[in-house]
Amino acid sequence: MHCIFTYGTLKEAEFQKLLLGRDFKMKKATLVGYKLFCDIEGYYYTEKCQNGLIKGKIIEAQYH
Repeated sequence: MHCIFTYGTLKEAEFQKLLLGRDFKMKKATLVGYKLFCDIEGYYYTEKCQNGLIKGKIIEAQYH
């Protein structure tokens, strides 16, 4: 099984189906030590930050 942390549109089941052809089992998660930023074009990115927290989800993907 592969566990993928996501904090953006990939958390949405509809987007998963559009991009990956199906939706996945997910659970809430927090990434400690990072902070979420948005650039001038509206794209999100992360950077290490001592007191940072990013709330997101873990996607549990199993490929055969």
